[in-house]
Amino acid sequence: MGTISLDNAAVTNSGLIHGNIVFATLAALANDGTIAGSVTFNGTADTVTNNGTIHGVVTLGEDDTFVNTGAIHGNLVLGVSDFLNMSTGTVAGEIVASTSDTFDFSGQFGHYQIADFAVYATHHTGYDVIDFANDEFTSYTGLQTHMAQVGKDVVITLDATDDIVLIGTKLTQLATHDFLFT
Repeated sequence: MGTISLDNAAVTNSGLIHGNIVFATLAALANDGTIAGSVTFNGTADTVTNNGTIHGVVTLGEDDTFVNTGAIHGNLVLGVSDFLNMSTGTVAGEIVASTSDTFDFSGQFGHYQIADFAVYATHHTGYDVIDFANDEFTSYTGLQTHMAQVGKDVVITLDATDDIVLIGTKLTQLATHDFLFT
């Protein structure tokens, strides 16, 4: 099991890759199979579509777009200004946010844990945003009744099967700027 290093590459996987993959620049990954290793994106404006399974840490670069309808058995580490569509996939570990990241949740999205969520109260520029479909929540006022401080974390609960834990975040720090309803 080694490491595959790629530059300016588009990879489509519908089989099994054993080993780590490192993308340097201008990367695109479409995974419909299994990757048994970590995947790292060091460039900007990369695109990732995971319909399969990744057994390892996924690390994004800057301004990347990640659509996850599959499963990640590890952490997902973000760069600056990444866009994540997490509507139907799963991440077994934590999502580690950076700044200016957008999380798109809709439908039955499951259970997620987000660490280092940059709230507007402390990051007036460069804050992270969670975007909910307007059939789940239509306003910040409606969302507030589904948020609770649980120890050092904020838990946002849609229903028994769908929740988001903002690790190390205080409920009093969250405001309307931290959420979109589209």
